[in-house]
This record gives sequence, C-alpha cells and structure tokens, in this order.
Amino acid sequence: MRRLMSICVLFGALLVILMNTGCVSYFKRKECEATNWFEYGHRVAMEGRRLSGDQFVSGCRKVEAEFSETDLDRGFKGGMAKYCLPQTVFELGKKGDFFAVEMCDGENPRLLQEKHKAGVGEYCLKSNGYTAGTVGRAYNKICPKEFEKDFLPEFRRGRKKYLNVVVLENEKKINDIEREILNLERERNMKSLEAQRLQIPTGAVVERRYDPMTGTVREQVVSQVSEDQTRKADDMRWQIQNIETKINSKRSEQVTLREENRKIQLEIVGLDEKEG
Repeated sequence: MRRLMSICVLFGALLVILMNTGCVSYFKRKECEATNWFEYGHRVAMEGRRLSGDQFVSGCRKVEAEFSETDLDRGFKGGMAKYCLPQTVFELGKKGDFFAVEMCDGENPRLLQEKHKAGVGEYCLKSNGYTAGTVGRAYNKICPKEFEKDFLPEFRRGRKKYLNVVVLENEKKINDIEREILNLERERNMKSLEAQRLQIPTGAVVERRYDPMTGTVREQVVSQVSEDQTRKADDMRWQIQNIETKINSKRSEQVTLREENRKIQLEIVGLDEKEG
C-alpha cells in the first residue's frame, strides 16, 4: 500500500511539472509568434550582438515556435550595415556605449575605432556629465582615467537626481497598487457574502423513510438548495479565486517595487559617500 501511495505521489508531482512546463512553453510560443522579427534582428545587430548567442532567439527555437527566420536574418543584416557606419560608431561613443569592432568584418577597423574614441571623448566631457547621469544608466567605466576626475562628480549628481525621481515614481505605483488591492478585497468580500447567501436553502422536500425497528414509515422535511443556486455558488467561488489571484499578483508587484527602491537607496548612499 505504501509503495502504491509513493508511486501515486510521484506520478502526481510529475504531472504537475509537465503541466507547468506545457503552460510555460505555450506562453513562450505566443510571445515568440507575436514578435516583429525583422525589428528584433535589427535591434540585436545595433546592440553589437550576434544572433547565435541571443537567448530569446534560442528560447523560441527550443519551444518550436513558428517565426520567420528570413525576417530575423534580413533585420540583422540591415542592422549590421548601419551598425558599422562611422557615424553610427561615433554616436555610440557619444552616448557612452561600447563598440564591438569584431562585428564589422571587412570594414576599416582603425577608422571605426577612431570615430568611436571621438564620440567617447564628447560623452566624457565635464559639461556632459550631469546630463549623462540623468539618462538613467549606471556608469560603465567607458571614460579614460584622465576624464573621470571631472566627469564623474557631475555624472553622480545627475544620477542621484534620476534615482530620486525613480524612487518617487515607484512609491506612487506602490500606493496606486494598494488602492487597487483594497478595491479587489472589497469585491472579493461582497462575492463571499453572496456565495454564502446562495448556500441558504430556499426550498424543502418531504422524505419518507421506513423504520424497520418499528415497522412504520416516517416523514421528514429536508431543506434543499436548488441546482440553480449551486451553479451560481460555484461560479461565484471561481470569481473569488480569480480575484485572489489578482490580489496576489498585485502584492508581488509591490514587493518587486519595494526591493527596487531598497537597492536604489543603497546606490544613493554609495554616491553620497563618494561625493564625501
């Protein structure tokens, strides 16, 4: 008996795993099939990356999603043609982005590197530091050491402004979500009361039962919940469960936002210490 129970437990666990895996694969396929693959290929190239190492592409292939490899390839090649232009390379440096020179086969690597260096030189100016900090990206140590002394204090000042704005926006989102949760909880409580009301019998039937001990037939009035009530109560319980799922999802959003704010506050403290 114990062995049979163990087999049943293992089978049940395996079934749950298979169901979860199937759901994940289903939603992954939907995500893949909804993607504009020409634009995605173009974006990968403009980020200086190869398709062979892209996790999203490999994930879509793994779940056997239907998508256009032709569009992906055309988009990537179009992006590559633009990525390897001297003006594009200059703009990458000016935005504080690194440049993958190995992506540009057949181009003049020295020219491209010089253009990128010129762009980086403009990015790393003291006058650009504050603006670069407010863009929202952390410093990636792209500036030469001789520029950092003047650039970094301004960058940190801009970065702190950006981070403080994000904290305030996250706090607003957390409060907005809390109001949504309160509304959902009110709706859930109302439906719970309604579900309880539907369990109250609205009719009665008379049951006749033979008592073998006395040889007599007894009549007993039995309360009865109608089939319509039962159906409505089941539907109400399903709605309540759906609301609970939404509430849990909202709580998870709040946890994520609070954790993000915690990390941001730590970064702000670190920036203050560097200024000190």
